[in-house]
Amino acid sequence: MRGIIGLLGCTILSTAAFAQDPVVVNADHVKVEFQNDQVRVLRNRYAPGEKSSFHTHPARVGVWMTDTHTRSTTADGKVAEITASAGKTFWIDPLTQPHMVENIGDRPSEAVEIEFIGKPGAPLPAPSPDPVKIDPQHCKVEFENDQVRVLRWTVPPHERAPLHEHGPGVYVLLTDLWTKGTDADGKPTEGKASAGAVAWGSAHRHADENASDNPLEVIHFEMKTAPATAPK
Repeated sequence: MRGIIGLLGCTILSTAAFAQDPVVVNADHVKVEFQNDQVRVLRNRYAPGEKSSFHTHPARVGVWMTDTHTRSTTADGKVAEITASAGKTFWIDPLTQPHMVENIGDRPSEAVEIEFIGKPGAPLPAPSPDPVKIDPQHCKVEFENDQVRVLRWTVPPHERAPLHEHGPGVYVLLTDLWTKGTDADGKPTEGKASAGAVAWGSAHRHADENASDNPLEVIHFEMKTAPATAPK
C-alpha cells in the first residue's frame, strides 16, 4: 500500500491507439488520471440523464466509485443495462464496436477504469510472500486472468498485515488511508491519502498497520506481465 502515498508524476504519453478515444470524444465526462507504458487510468463521471458520444475501448478493468445504473448501446443497436454498487470491480474485453453510455439512474455515476496499452510483455514473478496466501483475512482475489490480478484489501482499525510483497499496479482507495509500518529493510513508513485517490505503485515488500480508527478498503489492480516495451 506504500504506492498510494502519492501520485508518481508519470508523464502523460500519447493517447491509446484505438479509434474514437473516449478521452477525446467525451472530454466533458472522461479524464486521464495518469498514464505510463503499460496502462492508462481514466475516471469517468456522468450526471443523471447524461450520455456519451460513441467510442471504443481496449481491454480494461476497473471499479465503480458510486452506485450506478447505466445503459450501453452499440452502433449496431445492441442494448445492455448495468446496475452495480459502489466498490464493485469489473473486467471488460476490448470493445471494437463503438458504443455510447447513458446514466439512466437518479444519481451521478462514477468509475475508475484501467486500460491496457499494447500487447502484454513477459510474465512477472509472483509476489513473495503473497498476501493472498499469508494474509487471507485482509486480502482477497476479486478477479484474475493472464494480465491482471484484482485484490481487495479490507483492514479493520489498528489491525496489522504481516510482511508481504506487492506487484506493480494501480491502487484505488475506497476509504481514507492512514498506514504505519516498515519496509523490507525495517525502515519506518507512513502513508496518508483520501478516499477516491488513484496511484501507480511499483513492486515492493512491507508490513503495515491501519493506523486509523476507521476500516480501510483498497483495490489493487496488480499487473501480471511486464510492459511490452522497455520503459523510456
